[in-house]
Amino acid sequence: ALEAELAAVRAAGAEGAPPAALLRAMTQLIVVLDAEGRLLHVAPTNAPAAIVPPPSALGGRLHDWLPEETADLCVAQIRRALETDAPVVYEHRVDAAGGSLWLESHLSPLGDGRVLSVALDITPQKRAEEALRQSERYFRSVIEHVHDVISVLDAQGRVLYESPAAQRVLGYPLGERLGRP
Repeated sequence: ALEAELAAVRAAGAEGAPPAALLRAMTQLIVVLDAEGRLLHVAPTNAPAAIVPPPSALGGRLHDWLPEETADLCVAQIRRALETDAPVVYEHRVDAAGGSLWLESHLSPLGDGRVLSVALDITPQKRAEEALRQSERYFRSVIEHVHDVISVLDAQGRVLYESPAAQRVLGYPLGERLGRP
């Protein structure tokens, strides 16, 4: 049935699509919350199961099913969106059965003390960022401890970086040649 509705969405274009089919095609978690973090509505999207609140959470507060620190952060951001009457975007971690997930949540005030929250799983991006940080730390450590002089030059031949070995081998104080050809 979902495939048939998605085919109808593709054939009709977004303006002719049934709202239910559009929602089921989305991978974000879409919920409505009040200022206390009470879960008022969960849209039927195709969000990963690990980020979808349990059915028993409907009507309850975020503190009932999220760790206190995470729930406190979410409620603070909800209140910020309501107080400023402006959208708020923030990132937060959620511990799930398969490990930690990172979400980017977009809050939009709806009026009457409610916000629309659209949360996207950004775990792959966060893992890639951490892998890059680890790689940078590793290579910086290698370069800083190697006995050979390593210099990085720009297109004009100016020194952008020199390894600490430059001081030992060339006798220049570290950083003295930066910016020079």
